[in-house]
Amino acid sequence: MPAAADAAADAANATAGLLVNQPSPWNVPTIWLGPEPWDSGVELGLNGSSGTSDSLSMRTGAYMRRESRFSKLNISGDYNLTMSGGTSTQNNAQFDVCNDWKIDDSSPWTLFGASNVFYDKFAAYDLQTNLNIGVGYRFVHTSDLDFMGRVGGGTSRDFGGVEDKWVPEGLAGFEYSQKVSQTQKFYAKFDYYPEFDEAGEYRFVADTGWEIALVHPSNVSLKISASDRYDSASDGVNPQLLNYSVLLLLKL
Repeated sequence: MPAAADAAADAANATAGLLVNQPSPWNVPTIWLGPEPWDSGVELGLNGSSGTSDSLSMRTGAYMRRESRFSKLNISGDYNLTMSGGTSTQNNAQFDVCNDWKIDDSSPWTLFGASNVFYDKFAAYDLQTNLNIGVGYRFVHTSDLDFMGRVGGGTSRDFGGVEDKWVPEGLAGFEYSQKVSQTQKFYAKFDYYPEFDEAGEYRFVADTGWEIALVHPSNVSLKISASDRYDSASDGVNPQLLNYSVLLLLKL
């Protein structure tokens, strides 16, 4: 009897321990974001001068990426601000979301959905956004090299602009990423959006960069990047916006 009582007590203690140590859904990140690992980080770059004139240029951003057996999700955003003599000469931000649904483990084809929201204080609109769907093809997909193309279509709108309406458009673009060495990575992205209703009207967005991992600490990298946006229907405003920066990237 004492042995049976001891065994019952041990079983009860073990059960209680399991219940206590079992993680609660509300405080477990994998419950919110899924079991697959996430790659995320934040970046910041500053440049200033003081003398005959004062100027300050800032760029900050963040990203979240996740690739599982079934999909590849990429979320990113950035903000650019330039002040000269107390007056802003650049003030813009963008937010991107793109998800590729994999058809099969062995198939290079994907189905994708993408959206972009862009704000520019000096543009002829308050907010520009677009929604696109289509097919993608992974030409190369290895641990060191990833090259993917996309073709599709959708719609875009300039809220608060001269033509505040949804405009049908196409999409053709590519993504390229290569691990040059153990500490260096190069990437490039280009998207072209031709309008269906107006021949000759189009937009394109390009982004390229070089990341150099610093030895100490290991989760900090030096990032040299450049991005270019061009909108042929700029309504009298400069159609091109070019940003280039040197930033510190902290991977979380």
